[in-house]
Amino acid sequence: MALPLIERLIAVIEQTGAGERVAFSLACDERTTLPLASDDAAELLGPLLENAARHARRLVHVAVETVGDRRMLVVGDDGAGLDSAQRDEAILRGARLDSGGEGHGLGLAIARELAEASRGDLVLARSPLGGLEVRVGWTLSA
Repeated sequence: MALPLIERLIAVIEQTGAGERVAFSLACDERTTLPLASDDAAELLGPLLENAARHARRLVHVAVETVGDRRMLVVGDDGAGLDSAQRDEAILRGARLDSGGEGHGLGLAIARELAEASRGDLVLARSPLGGLEVRVGWTLSA
């Protein structure tokens, strides 16, 4: 189940400096699952949630939803966001757009690789909240 994993990861991030200053909103049915092993789901979700908390002004929204035959994991924030060229660069392994920040620039690239390894895709877009939105989607088997 996706909900307990997401709640555990949020609880860990809320203990960090970035996580303490933002609010998390979560929209996920308790029976909804992600189509990947829980270790892989944690490895994919962790960097997405950390990035969102680090770049958000006040709010990070996480949703797991089914749209048609697709299961979607959506993580968005109300930060400054990225323009389209920056979004393309951000998913390259080792790319860092915030040169003064922590980390090694691997989070979004690893998330993309895990999504693709589980026959999904990862798309970066502008969040309705104003910042970055990461959408990871998988086609559900009939």
